[in-house]
Amino acid sequence: MKTKLAQGTCRFCGQMVQVEVPEQATQDYIDDAVIDVCNCKEAKKESEKRQRLQNVKGYIRNLFDTDPEKQALFNEAIERVYDKTVRKVKLQDWEWNYEIKVDSDDYIYIGRMKQVKEETTF
Repeated sequence: MKTKLAQGTCRFCGQMVQVEVPEQATQDYIDDAVIDVCNCKEAKKESEKRQRLQNVKGYIRNLFDTDPEKQALFNEAIERVYDKTVRKVKLQDWEWNYEIKVDSDDYIYIGRMKQVKEETTF
């Protein structure tokens, strides 16, 4: 893929920065790419959030490597929790209970607990 150097503007501090982007990149794409290289506090925080989101999606991809439908479901739930559309999501399959939420520092928490059912018949 061909790339080019383009000048974008940080939406947090207004600083103009050159970034390498795909040749067909729009100005919005370029400005968005600036966030990952700008040194202002808000851009760094946003870049860390993006990296955290990518890390958790990688975790989900590994956790459900043979089930793309479950991957899609969990990724959608994570997006909704992370953008604060919902406070938390609880999901359940045949074997596990899952809870997805974000703490006050924007760290993503995924808890999973194995379902244990014990029955005794006399």
